[in-house]
Parts: sequence; structure tokens; C-alpha cells
Amino acid sequence: VQEVGAQAPPPPKAATSDGLSTHATLGKLAIEPVSFGRLPWMVFDERSGLPQNTIVDMEVDARGIVWAATQDGPARYNGHAWETVPLPRAMRSNYARVMQVSRRGGLWIGSFDGGLAYLQDDRWTVYGTAQGLPSNRIRGLLETPDGKTLWIATDRGVARLQDGKL
Repeated sequence: VQEVGAQAPPPPKAATSDGLSTHATLGKLAIEPVSFGRLPWMVFDERSGLPQNTIVDMEVDARGIVWAATQDGPARYNGHAWETVPLPRAMRSNYARVMQVSRRGGLWIGSFDGGLAYLQDDRWTVYGTAQGLPSNRIRGLLETPDGKTLWIATDRGVARLQDGKL
């Protein structure tokens, strides 16, 4: 695995009979073929900067940043290292349960029991039962193709967020 950025990745190689000689790019990672007998895995865990080993969701944002939702908060991988991104204190929970990249450029994060948060330009907006969610336990997120509506699955029903209103 190598960082993509400073140097352009090598041009794609033609596939060989072993089917392993092709290049792939995901976000800011370029995945190169490995030598025979060597495992093609790079394992990330707490030792490599994740806040916790249990990953419950993953997303890649428009900038190519890989996001991981863990039981101890979300984290982002910039091609070099993982960085923990604590949820806002108002949520009273750091357990990121589900994420959805927004077509507006931000990231929606539903927590296990702290409601919903939207991160854009390093600013948080938080939604919870006080703002109209049926529950603070978020189970799923779905944004419409135009990015104007977010459907929020909770343990007490589904809510719709449209034009900033639940």
C-alpha cells in the first residue's frame, strides 16, 4: 500500500495469467500487487491509530478520505495515519454507529445512543430527540440523490430531515 498524491501512480499493468498484476486505487490508497507467498493485507487497529478495533461502518468522502465508525468514535485515514475525530460533547456518546457521506460535502454520523451529527468544514450540527428525532439510537442513514433529504432509521421509527427540519 502506498500513498497517492505526490507522485502519479504507475500506469495499469496488463493482467497476467495469475490475475494479480493489476493496480487499483481507493481514495488516497494505491493498492499494488504483492509478491507470491506474501499476504496482500495491511491491518489497521489500535496500534496504528484507530480509536477502537471494532469497525461498524466505513465511508470514503469526496476528497478520498477513508472514514471508520468505531465504538469509541469515528476516525479518518489520510493516507498516512488514522486520526480520531471525537463526536460533539452534546451527544453524550462517542459510539459512531453509522455514517453517510453527504452530496453537500459533509459527513452524517449516527451514534449508538447520542443522536445524529453532521460534520462539514470542521463544524458540527447535532440533532436529537429535542429536535424531533423519535430516538437517539440511530440505526441507518439514507440520503436522496439530490442531497436534499436524509432518512434516519432509529429504534423507534424512521425520521426525515429536509431543509434542516425533522
